[in-house]
Amino acid sequence: MLAVLLQLSAVAAVTEWIPLPAGIRGLPVESRCPGVAVRDVSALSRAAFVREFRGARPVLLRSPALLAARGRWARGALLECCAGEVVQVGADARSIVTNHGEGAANATLSEFLETRMLAAGGGRAQPAYLFDRSQFARQPRGREQLRTVPFPPLLLPQDRSMEGFSMQDGLDIYLLIGGANASVGFHDHADSLVAVLHGAKRWFLYPPHRIPAPSWRSRRGMAEAPVAAVAGSVQCVQLPGEFLYVPEGWSHAVLNLGETVAVAQQQKVPHGEYFRRRLLAQQLASAREFKDSRRIAMETVRKWPERAEAHAALAHNLLEELEPPSTLTEEQVRAALKIAEACLRKAISLDATDSVSAANLCKVYVQTGRLADAALAVCTQAVLQDGASYNALFWLGRMRLGRKEFAAAAKHLQRCTLVDPLAPEGHYQLAAALLTFDRGVSKELVRKVAKLQLRRCAEGRGDCERLRDVDANTAALWGDLQANKGEL
Repeated sequence: MLAVLLQLSAVAAVTEWIPLPAGIRGLPVESRCPGVAVRDVSALSRAAFVREFRGARPVLLRSPALLAARGRWARGALLECCAGEVVQVGADARSIVTNHGEGAANATLSEFLETRMLAAGGGRAQPAYLFDRSQFARQPRGREQLRTVPFPPLLLPQDRSMEGFSMQDGLDIYLLIGGANASVGFHDHADSLVAVLHGAKRWFLYPPHRIPAPSWRSRRGMAEAPVAAVAGSVQCVQLPGEFLYVPEGWSHAVLNLGETVAVAQQQKVPHGEYFRRRLLAQQLASAREFKDSRRIAMETVRKWPERAEAHAALAHNLLEELEPPSTLTEEQVRAALKIAEACLRKAISLDATDSVSAANLCKVYVQTGRLADAALAVCTQAVLQDGASYNALFWLGRMRLGRKEFAAAAKHLQRCTLVDPLAPEGHYQLAAALLTFDRGVSKELVRKVAKLQLRRCAEGRGDCERLRDVDANTAALWGDLQANKGEL
């Protein structure tokens, strides 16, 4: 009898979501969302929403109908409905942001829930995240399931409702499922409305033109931060039965508290001219339509010269154009790097806390071979401002490598690989650093560690092949690794 009960409890453990701790469920809204406006969704008309909140500030909307819909989104019910539907899955927080707000890999819903979500040591703290943008909504069972979420018609045209939803309505529909501590780093986009059905989401939000606090840019920093009002920012813990409106252009990061299921609407086209231009330039750059992207980004800088992020975005587009396979001539590359440097310097002069621009300026210095102390100071400052930034750590490591400061390079690149274990470039450069110096450690041990890093690089599903030409030592090591795959 006891064995049967244990079996039944084991089945229950994987057929239902792990419940939130009572301490989170019982928090009053004033404590978990300090300074955030709270409304009953039935009492907020679309006209009042547009007048009071649209584009201006977040609002938390309480919805008994959303709370009542939770049963349709229980783990067992979701599997019964939609186990075979294909969804987009992100490996980690950084990959979702760099993949333009969606998971890069496809999996069936059952494969994610029964394998990938449980992959980390049998627990559910694995950062893999079901982050699906409209793919689930395009499949018949997925579309029917999404219609059970009673979204208010705030982001839709006034004469349309969720029941009449179609892909032409100008909205993306996101399905978001992740374990405890699954997160997405700071990013921004057009207006969105997020519904939590199970678990809880902890939000960190900044209005446009504000740079997020460095301590909130890592999963650990978000998890350890107290829920309290911080000048210039908004925090909120969103519980089941609540919608959160995130205004266009507000930079935000999100951390799951417990196993969390959410559905979101997001406008495809921004309503503000500045943000619309910026998004269009980003989309064109992603499609490698660099000529049009550069033109729009330059027009944006001329029209809004006081905005640091406009200069930073132009520089970012120029640097993306230099990534392989680039069609620019050497003269065009030099010109692009010169303009990018000027834009980044201007962005930093307008906002001294802009660590992203500092990291990109460090990248420009490395790529142009400028390794003097002044350049090193820029790279160091980027890491001091945001020690959890992969980009800042990576380019400081590359700067140290270029200066032949191999021990310091290895230290920064080791931190880089801890920030993003799946990004191959950090492992590759760390291997290069380890192979080039011997500080009381046997060369064989250094070589063994370097091989391990390269193996992790190869497992990171990144394009390691294009990294072979970093230097002669690394290229030789890569050949050795390829020749001895079986032994590693």
